[in-house]
Amino acid sequence: HTQPSPRTTPPLPQNYNLSEMLRTPTAWVLAYTFTIITGGGTLITNNIAQMVESLDLPTQTASISLTFFSAAQATSRCTTGILSEYALQQHQLGREWFLVLASVVSFLGHGMLSIASHQIIFVLGVTIV
Repeated sequence: HTQPSPRTTPPLPQNYNLSEMLRTPTAWVLAYTFTIITGGGTLITNNIAQMVESLDLPTQTASISLTFFSAAQATSRCTTGILSEYALQQHQLGREWFLVLASVVSFLGHGMLSIASHQIIFVLGVTIV
């Protein structure tokens, strides 16, 4: 009977006070990605109707897109913590890099919105953001 190998976990981070923390690159990566991700979502929430109108898409596209956007936001809030923990434990991918990856996905969604000329592309772009 063999014992399973113990799971290795990354070392715990050092505790910093506020001024020490603000001097670390990790703090600035986290602040930057947080700003990018929340700013992009706020942009969509506040301007979705105007975006639909300017693209001459059917008027129901705004409500459909907002529904998908809200569902995607709720789902991501329920799953990103789990996925971030998995990435940290299994692949030693730190949380700051997980957020960088999330901002790249958001960038792709905004890219889809920038070329959206059809309702489906617009709805998918909004959902990905």
